[in-house]
Amino acid sequence: VRPTGPQSGRGAELVRPVPAELAAGLVKLAQGEAIGLHGLLLATWGLLLARLTGTEDLCVGVAVAQRDEPGGEALIGFFVSALPVRLDLSGGPGLVEVARRTSAARRFALDHADIGLDELVASLADTGELQQDPRTTPLYQVGFDHAPAEGPLLSLPGVDVQPVEHHPGSAKLELNLRVEETEGGLRLRLEYATDLFEADVLAAWLDAWEHLIAAGLAEPGRDVWRLPLLPKHPAPHQLHGSTGPELPPGRLPTPLGRWLELVTMEPGADALVHGGRRVSRGELHGLALAAAEQLRPLTEAGPVA
Repeated sequence: VRPTGPQSGRGAELVRPVPAELAAGLVKLAQGEAIGLHGLLLATWGLLLARLTGTEDLCVGVAVAQRDEPGGEALIGFFVSALPVRLDLSGGPGLVEVARRTSAARRFALDHADIGLDELVASLADTGELQQDPRTTPLYQVGFDHAPAEGPLLSLPGVDVQPVEHHPGSAKLELNLRVEETEGGLRLRLEYATDLFEADVLAAWLDAWEHLIAAGLAEPGRDVWRLPLLPKHPAPHQLHGSTGPELPPGRLPTPLGRWLELVTMEPGADALVHGGRRVSRGELHGLALAAAEQLRPLTEAGPVA
């Protein structure tokens, strides 16, 4: 639940390696389908977000290096900015198709990178297509960054140079996934706003990402909404969004926990059927979240008689 007041800006990060077999499968699929590792990784991140939220249309802020002007490559400084990239997972596409759509959307954003973010936000606000929440960043609240393998460390005579791991304890976005290429494979850095998320929940999400992508690599043409998010026999902590201890014997999950379990395991399954109308679990969950957001102002105003 989003806090009702201003967010503190405090943040933390989870760091974990991608299993070697999974990393190798991603690289092989990207090379074999000529879709690029960046586009495939961004697609997998968007896929996880889509499955968790039940939405087919989402926007992610993607980090890019703005050095397109003549002579920009030789300048010293930090030129990275973020472009809003709209991801489309409609129509039951396979993982490869999602990656192709995502790569095309990223190219489109790059082709229009000269349009300032402020200009884009103002234009969408004027047409009524953007209803901004003052507690969030406009257009996107989730980011993505892919860091290719770095070159050798700086070498200076008589100086021993070593990288230092450091996190500032802040988060510019609600969630930001950075995938780094290292000598040992791929490494994930998931930065998050501590006002909104807990580490154990996000660790379970990364578990789900690994299982989801493993299933997608095994069947790259299968409808991504039908791919399993959890193993057939998940551990109790995977069902309840926590990497903490297992539930004590005899303790039953709450109705909400059971519902989230069903949505997570198979969001495309029917939840409601009436006449010729079918509503999937993921769609119903998304409708419930939208209704909750509409009701939020009433709860912030105080108890309702």
